[in-house]
Amino acid sequence: MIDHARDAQDYVSIHVCADCGNWLLMPFVDGGYEFVCGQDRTHVGHTTKRDTKFLYDPVTKRRVEYDIMTQQEEGATTAIVAKDEKSMLRRVDHAISIGKFPGKVTSEQAMVLANVAWAYGLDPIMGELIPFHGQPYITINGRRRLDSNAGHNPSISFRFLTAEERNGYMEAEAMAEGDLVRICILTTEHGNTVEAIGTSYKRDAGQNTPSGTHRMEMADKRAETRARIMAYGPVPRPAVIDPGVVILDDADDHNTVEGSVNAVSESEAYVPATDEEVAALQMDMDATLENQE
Repeated sequence: MIDHARDAQDYVSIHVCADCGNWLLMPFVDGGYEFVCGQDRTHVGHTTKRDTKFLYDPVTKRRVEYDIMTQQEEGATTAIVAKDEKSMLRRVDHAISIGKFPGKVTSEQAMVLANVAWAYGLDPIMGELIPFHGQPYITINGRRRLDSNAGHNPSISFRFLTAEERNGYMEAEAMAEGDLVRICILTTEHGNTVEAIGTSYKRDAGQNTPSGTHRMEMADKRAETRARIMAYGPVPRPAVIDPGVVILDDADDHNTVEGSVNAVSESEAYVPATDEEVAALQMDMDATLENQE
């Protein structure tokens, strides 16, 4: 029960009946507002509305509805992007055919990507897992999906260093003049707060690379990834993934890189990406998704 009309209106605007998905009514009873299903008052429970968007699929030539929170096709469960590894391989092939991955992707790399994507429940079409130098790379979107699937929905904000913090970093030689440092403040669903830093380096400024042209976004991604690891730990590695497969992510500056994307040949599969290359791919993928929206 809620006492104030505005709070009650806010509640019904973002919740629906958990049993049938219909709207809620808010009758005023005994000095407060109660919430009942607009179709059947015997229904119990409420759930958050699903916020969706439509993306055009050039292969099927139809609009596909995706859930914004999970980034999955509407109607799919959060645990299943593809029902099996074979289905995921078809999804990877579809992502390749519509140009989701810059550069060349070999058949072997596509199979590895499908194995990892299926094991984690990530969607390559939504840019949550991408191939880079023959190795799967979990993007910040993928990390957000995995945290959401695990029941983690933190509150996140960013800030700059204070003057005192900046002086301390400079004295410790942890940053150079002109480096851009951002702080991610992450508050978990349990109310615990952690702070983590992300840096975009002065040496990259002005270059025609993502870290040179999108410095604040790069620093924020690095900070957020570190904060998520501090709050929830590294993403567990599913046992079904081959032990020889190296999985890249944004855990530190050495795995979040800036530079150009290079095509990969069969002989280069499983070669680690350089620091300049992975971040460029991350930024390119983000830009592609933004343009499609």
